[in-house]
Amino acid sequence: MRWIGVLGLLGMLLTGPLGVAQSAPQATVVMDASGDGNHRLRGPRGVVTDDAGNVYVVGLMSHNAFRIAPDGTVTQLIDAEGDGKGNALRSPRSLAVDREGNVFVAGERSDTVFRVTPGGKITLMLGPEGDGQGAPVDHPSNVAVDSAGNLYVASQVSYTVHKVTPAGEVTTLVNGKRTDVPYQIRRPNGLAIDASGNVFTVGAKTNNALRIAPDGGVIEIASRIGASDGHGLHFPNDAAVDAAGNLYICGNNSANVLRVKPTGEVDQLAPPALEGMALAACSSLDVRPDGTVYFTRLGEYSLWRIAPDGAVDLLLRRDEGWGPSGKIGSPRAVAIDRSGNLFVSGFGSHQVYRLDAEALAASP
Repeated sequence: MRWIGVLGLLGMLLTGPLGVAQSAPQATVVMDASGDGNHRLRGPRGVVTDDAGNVYVVGLMSHNAFRIAPDGTVTQLIDAEGDGKGNALRSPRSLAVDREGNVFVAGERSDTVFRVTPGGKITLMLGPEGDGQGAPVDHPSNVAVDSAGNLYVASQVSYTVHKVTPAGEVTTLVNGKRTDVPYQIRRPNGLAIDASGNVFTVGAKTNNALRIAPDGGVIEIASRIGASDGHGLHFPNDAAVDAAGNLYICGNNSANVLRVKPTGEVDQLAPPALEGMALAACSSLDVRPDGTVYFTRLGEYSLWRIAPDGAVDLLLRRDEGWGPSGKIGSPRAVAIDRSGNLFVSGFGSHQVYRLDAEALAASP
């Protein structure tokens, strides 16, 4: 373990297409490619936080996961060896943490999902066989955990969503390859859970979103049509819910952010173009309890905010203060902690950034 010195990096905001901003919040590097000093971080993808202020990140290219403590201490939690019993971890893309501090890590290329306890014990929770009844795990892209400690795993190639109880019981909630169901989903690519226990997932190939009720009932709540005003949904690749039960969907190919209200109404919050400027590839998002949404775009390597009143602000972009070289490569994940601090992973620059809550609150 070692302590990563933070680098205060001021960005400068341009005159935004939706208004004029005067100054940008400060971006601080809390982790870089050196990892914990002994194990490198390459291609950081998923980022999550816990109630104690720890930040967790997976390295897709370095085949590992790390914890960044509030004091800056970095610890590797799991590496390519997986559980050390022949179950490897390859290309982890997503992770989740429960209330007990257990961390769940999904290996996209190894078709494995592991649990790492606070004490460091590593257990295989789900393997390629899936439920053992014909619904396998194939390229798990996202994991999430509910308040009861149940684990949910979305797999891109098998078109499945599995549920794993703390006792290890595996259930298949969604199987997009079945033809006897009223819904279709291919390449599930995002998971979110609301306070009522509803599980949401989005289909990157079917351009839709499903809601899975606690009793197992599945319905489609958004489709390619998207919002009723004609703004479609194409290749969704992330989802999040707020305290009111609104679902937010990040459309990669449609380059927009949609909101699905509990009533079923769908509206577009962030458009794919502003005043003639094309905006590309919404890559990830997260939402505060009050409905403030933060999302990243790959096209401009940028970070945006949608206020509860609908105002859209451009906070930072690649050529305005990201990273020691002034650039962030491929922002692929964003996460908010309980204090309102924001964390962003730079897949191409092998870094994790923090934007402090105070600076975000003070920014235009």
